[in-house]
Amino acid sequence: MLDRSKRLLYRIGSAVLLLWAVAAQAAPLDVAVVSGGEGGAYAEVVDTLRAELGGDARITEVSWQQPDVPAQAEVVVAVGVKALQAMAAGDVHQPVLGVLIPRSTFEKIIRQTARAQEGRHFSAVYLDQPLARQLELVRQVLPGSARVGALFGPDSRQLRNTLEAEADRAGMKLRSERVAVDDDLYPALQRVFEDSDLLLALPDPLVFNSNTIQSIMLTGYRYRLPVIGFSVAYVKAGALAAVYSTPVQLAHQAAEILRQYRGELPPPQYPRYFSVNSNAHVARSLGIHLPDEAVLLEKVMWAERRP
Repeated sequence: MLDRSKRLLYRIGSAVLLLWAVAAQAAPLDVAVVSGGEGGAYAEVVDTLRAELGGDARITEVSWQQPDVPAQAEVVVAVGVKALQAMAAGDVHQPVLGVLIPRSTFEKIIRQTARAQEGRHFSAVYLDQPLARQLELVRQVLPGSARVGALFGPDSRQLRNTLEAEADRAGMKLRSERVAVDDDLYPALQRVFEDSDLLLALPDPLVFNSNTIQSIMLTGYRYRLPVIGFSVAYVKAGALAAVYSTPVQLAHQAAEILRQYRGELPPPQYPRYFSVNSNAHVARSLGIHLPDEAVLLEKVMWAERRP
């Protein structure tokens, strides 16, 4: 009789635990979204998160200027650099996932705010693309190019060794110059163009910004050498092509991370979803035959799927 009672209590306890686990899994995730700006890419990320998470999450929007994160929030999504800076500098106890953040900027913020030791408490879906993916685009639009030029500023200089290793792996050689101050830019740019087949643009606010981009493109045109950019804006400004991720693609990846969230964020990661843009006018002026953008995208994706 006693054994039967114990078995009954055990079954009841197991059933209660199972029901509690199911209820816990079914509860929507409380997400605080801190946006570093209004409209444009910021709004696209927030709208996509809302649409993709649907009933799986309760989303509360918080201003980066007054980042009062609700106590019930389980995880924070920081959209843009200003939002991540506010979260890293503030008294935030929840894990923080950054979106629309270049890798070098993310690492700089984490380093400057002493958040590096917190492991997976701070993570990100980077805005920029992995270097191997960018070099694969180079291979597809400029087959036979062996010398890749690059300029490294204060925020991107830590990428030099990685880019050199990736270039070697791709059968290319890196020709690079360091830019420490504004006055270094154009002499360094000329030296790179004189010894390269192309210039690979890397996100660095000192080197590539609204004040320098036109001069960089014109210098490349004078040398009859293409620039491979990192955004649609750079292709419109005169770059031959770029591989990039849209705000919607980045938000889609962030939504996947949040759906799998179980108290810890994964390590910072590059975009899984990306697009290719090219400038046919620049290609014609340089005598370069460009495959269709859809073909380019498929070839770059196929290269990543190869063993």
